Amino acid sequence: MVYPGRKSSGCLLCRERKIKCDERQPGCRRCETYRTPCPGYKRPLEVRPYFAPGNAIHVEGSEPTALRMQSIADVIGNSPLSPSSTGKLNFLQDESLMNYFLTQYSVPCRPGIYSGHLEFLPDLLASSSPTSPLWPATCALANLVLSRRYKSPDLYERARKSYGCALWSLNDNLSQVPDTWQDDTVAAIMLLHQIEVSRQQLHKLYLH
Repeated sequence: MVYPGRKSSGCLLCRERKIKCDERQPGCRRCETYRTPCPGYKRPLEVRPYFAPGNAIHVEGSEPTALRMQSIADVIGNSPLSPSSTGKLNFLQDESLMNYFLTQYSVPCRPGIYSGHLEFLPDLLASSSPTSPLWPATCALANLVLSRRYKSPDLYERARKSYGCALWSLNDNLSQVPDTWQDDTVAAIMLLHQIEVSRQQLHKLYLH
C-alpha cells in the first residue's frame, strides 16, 4: 500500500488553495498577506468506511459536524419514497456519511478568492420536505462521490439505486405541481445532471 503522506493540517483557506500554511495561531500569515480573515483550523470530518455483514455501510467519524439541519437519519428513515423501494433501498442511515459529504463538498463562496460549490445544499436540505426529490438525489451523489474515492462497487450500486429513486420522486413531484418549480426541485435536477455527467467515467472505471 502506498503511504499517502501526512494529512494537511493548515487553515481551511490554505487547504482550499492548496498552498503551504505556517499554522500560526490564531490566524496564519498567508491569510494576513492576502488581507483575508483566517477561517481557522477546524478539521473536516474524517471517515473510514467499512462493510458489515448484510452489506450495511457504516462510517466512523473523528468528530461530529455541526449542521443547521434536523437529523438526516431521522428524516430519511421516515420518508418512504415509493412503495417499491421499501425494504430494498436503505439510504444513508448513518448521519455521519451525509455529514462527511456536505463537509467535504459543500464549499462556501469567498468573494474574490474562489467561487463556492454546492454551498446552498445544507440549508436547502434543512428546509425541504422529507419527500422532496432533493433527498434521494443528494444520497445518490454522496454515494457516487464516495464510490469513486474508495473505488467501491457496493457504494456505486447504492448510488444507482438512490438515483433511480430520485428520478421516481422527481417525476411524482412534477406530476403533482407541474406549474411550480421549487428551489429543492431545481437543485435535485442539477444534482441528477451532475451524476449523469459522471456516469460514463465511473462505468469505465469499474470495467478495468
